[in-house]
Amino acid sequence: MAGGDPLASLVRALQIMRLVTTFDVASSTIFIWDYILTFSMEVDLVWKSEWNFMKGLYLLQRYLPFIDTIWLVLYHQTGESLTDTACKRVYHASAVISVIGLAASEMVLTLRTWAVWHRNKRLSIILPVLYILFWGPAFVILGIFLKSITFGDPPYPGFTGCLLIHANKYLVLLWLLLIVWDTCK
Repeated sequence: MAGGDPLASLVRALQIMRLVTTFDVASSTIFIWDYILTFSMEVDLVWKSEWNFMKGLYLLQRYLPFIDTIWLVLYHQTGESLTDTACKRVYHASAVISVIGLAASEMVLTLRTWAVWHRNKRLSIILPVLYILFWGPAFVILGIFLKSITFGDPPYPGFTGCLLIHANKYLVLLWLLLIVWDTCK
């Protein structure tokens, strides 16, 4: 709404923030419900098994959402009296942990693909190389995106959360990389 009514722009931004917060609360609720439903299977199949790389990777990608989604995301959307510095720190931590979790999840799926192909020797070289070629740039894109975000002052007394007022659109590239990666493997 460049050149439009500033009040209308603020109202629209606040509506979008409320919608995003609603979806984040809903997804957190579904995540917790899934955790409750599958916890006994996880204890039997994962916790009681021997420690190995896959078990560690699984537990990493399984428990990071408790930090990045349930705690950090909801905090930056509902926290009270958050300063610009606090908002940046929470956004950065949430984004980095989120991408680490995505990369770990994709590694689990990549290793599954390798296993389905009977641990093919060529794939033993190709998949790790492609993984690095796709996920290395993802962290660079994330860094560029995080440097671009700016926050505004709370628009009214009692405002909760962080008021994000600017961010470049480079984050879309991260999702495109993920789509291409999922298509390749």
